[in-house]
Amino acid sequence: MTDATRFDRRIAKSASTSRVGALGRIAVAVLILVSVPAIADIARASCEILPFTAPETRGDHDGAYYWYEAAEMRGGAECALNEPDGSELVLHFVPDEPLAPTSSRFNQFIRIDVTTKDGRLLQRLDDDRRVFDSPPPSMPYLRVDDVNFDGYPDVGVFLRFEIPGNALYAYWLFDPATHRFVRLVGPALSNPRVDAGAKAVIAESNDGGAGKLFTRTTYRVRDGRLEAIQDERQRWIDGRYVHETRNLADQEAPAKSDLVPDDPPSGYGTLQWRVVASAIGNVVPGAKGADVALLASRDVTNLSGFDVPQYDANLVIFDGERVLYRLRADPPRPSSGAHDCSEPNGLALRDVTGDGVPEVMFRCGQSGVSDFSRQLHVLHYDARRSRFEDVAPEDFVDTGLGAVQWRAVNGIPMALTGHAQWGDGEGHFGAHYYDYTAYCWDARAGAFTAAYHAKSDVKLDVVEWRHDLERRLPAIRAVARKRCRSAPPPHR
Repeated sequence: MTDATRFDRRIAKSASTSRVGALGRIAVAVLILVSVPAIADIARASCEILPFTAPETRGDHDGAYYWYEAAEMRGGAECALNEPDGSELVLHFVPDEPLAPTSSRFNQFIRIDVTTKDGRLLQRLDDDRRVFDSPPPSMPYLRVDDVNFDGYPDVGVFLRFEIPGNALYAYWLFDPATHRFVRLVGPALSNPRVDAGAKAVIAESNDGGAGKLFTRTTYRVRDGRLEAIQDERQRWIDGRYVHETRNLADQEAPAKSDLVPDDPPSGYGTLQWRVVASAIGNVVPGAKGADVALLASRDVTNLSGFDVPQYDANLVIFDGERVLYRLRADPPRPSSGAHDCSEPNGLALRDVTGDGVPEVMFRCGQSGVSDFSRQLHVLHYDARRSRFEDVAPEDFVDTGLGAVQWRAVNGIPMALTGHAQWGDGEGHFGAHYYDYTAYCWDARAGAFTAAYHAKSDVKLDVVEWRHDLERRLPAIRAVARKRCRSAPPPHR
């Protein structure tokens, strides 16, 4: 059996085990933490999703777009609910209409009408966001829980689904004196569950790391308001998981903090990362068959400008159990900042420094509304420092208005880049002047240096600049003969 076959089988086994573990953890979270029934089987209420009967005109941009697969609820829904005082109520989930006339509705609700059994309107439940989103098929659009423990069922309405997998609900309390629902004052509750023994409501937010990062808040309902009594968090601090609990009912009580044992080392956390590409190569002088794994997070960590799910990137190089390089050691997680290394691809082992030892190359980046960015990373093993270094210059990047490509010029690997210079008044993907740079490896400096630089003579579009750069290859070759030299062989 070859080293490559052995590595591929080990990766497949690791990925299979981590998939089972991840699915098992998700199933336990749904069963224990969220306790949500299937969307067609809402406890303590008789619910029906109404068919959508309007002509089908939905296209790519028709209706609300979700980053997840949402339940089809454009026809609305109805739920019959019986309160202990004999009130027979019906909750009508009224679908939203688009702003422009069309025969198709958004897959959202604009409000919930509460009526008597015979159709008399009692009240309308609405939200500050104006609409309620449609949930994933496994999540209920209505929860029926007694959150203030007065013996009367209250209702929680699905608001939205946030990455990496948090269902948020707003609650209305049933007031038996007025036979109406009153909005529960407080924050939206993430993946709520009711602890009847403690007479408390627990909200749990998955903050990333395949559930190893979380926020769990315990509330009591007092005078129609949510009152937080305990806060429990698990964070990644200084390379360790730290679990912290605070008693919010006693502000003077100190917080309890503990270090959490991490998973056994395996090069990378298989519950948090999945392999998208792998390779085996002699990327370290004198060593045979180092394993390279390009990874993507299992959880969604960011959304593109069009709300397309994005996954954080990681890369690990290891020799057996010994990790030679890791792009990042922290767990993947959503954040309000930009994720500049998502959507990993393009793993390649290629000698681009001319020393006979292949570099490890891959791309990752982010996508906006009008453009994208895919940074090329070039990991070169520095024998003097006995470590990998990312030696790619900043303009080794692909965008909608530029790119980097490799060429062998006079037998020497060279990186050719072209990037638009966006002038005032120019359209994004219109014609621009372009900057061209050709890089070759300088072994003495331990870096790529610019051997050639030029600007386009006229404004060019996204296709024309590539042809213009091709026409400049003779000039690049002439410069390369003088300024670029083959690298000496590495120390072995």
